Amino acid sequence: MKKILSVVLALVLVAGLSAAALAAVDTSTWTFTPTDTDVVTFKVTYDSDIVPKETLSFTSTPADDNPDSTNVTIDDVTVSGKSNDVTVKLPSYSKVGKYVYTIKMVEGDTQGVTYSKESISITVQIVYDYENSCLKVFEAGITKDESGNKNDTLANTYEYLPEDVGALTVKKVVKGEYGRKDKLFDIKVTITTETDLKVWSDITVSGGSDAGNTQTIAGDGWTGSKEINIKLADDETVSIKNLPAGVTYKVEEDAKHLSGDINSDEGYTATYENDEGTIAKDTPVAAVVTNTKDSVIETGIALDSLPYIVIGGAVLLAAVAVLLRKRRYEED
Repeated sequence: MKKILSVVLALVLVAGLSAAALAAVDTSTWTFTPTDTDVVTFKVTYDSDIVPKETLSFTSTPADDNPDSTNVTIDDVTVSGKSNDVTVKLPSYSKVGKYVYTIKMVEGDTQGVTYSKESISITVQIVYDYENSCLKVFEAGITKDESGNKNDTLANTYEYLPEDVGALTVKKVVKGEYGRKDKLFDIKVTITTETDLKVWSDITVSGGSDAGNTQTIAGDGWTGSKEINIKLADDETVSIKNLPAGVTYKVEEDAKHLSGDINSDEGYTATYENDEGTIAKDTPVAAVVTNTKDSVIETGIALDSLPYIVIGGAVLLAAVAVLLRKRRYEED
């Protein structure tokens, strides 16, 4: 019995000495510095296979009884599917203890979306790391409720509204004896709206031989005008798709093709079909720009008539000579 008591007393003594040794360590400057792996993730979901084009933001509020006001950071998330991962990055810590954060989604204004008003709770436990003389994360994750469950998802609902869109094609036609069929003509298409557009699909441009014709114009909300610059040669067509119904359009050829001497590389005349109007739902509009060039060298004499004029003149001179010769013969 005495031996057992001696062992217990020895253990108590050792523990006391260890505690004293630990108490002597200065931990006031110890900190925790996060790495790229020191994160907590949760999800934002949508209830539709079709998801909106939007970027989500979040707020984080530290609990009042946290050791200090240190807060986490959350990157914005661009929606890419029904389920989207959200990354919560841990900060640097200088105090041990339990930190709790309440995270909420910032309500957006995308048409058709009902944003979750629920919150995600995250708990981070910071402890001493005596081996490395610093602080470390003992535990970090979604906070569990009294039943041991945890909410790791914010669920949005989305009512997909079919877009009211139309399309516009622009075709180039070159006419005239001196019109160059291989020449690329610069054309500007101006799309204008007076209201803030909310569309899900990007406006796409494609067609023609010029690589620069292939373009994508973001379908996010915008007000005012957008310009689409294209190049077309004879019998080429560019298609502009997913134009919101109600916007107006105008097709204009660069003025440089219509100016200059008629015998230069420019100097064309232009006529238009459906060059301006309003886009209607499911009703494609076909605009045509026709350039004509019949170049003439301005000498006052048409080259194609010159041989006949020369022949006529020669015949006239011959007739005059015959008449003069006949008159002289009669006088003699």
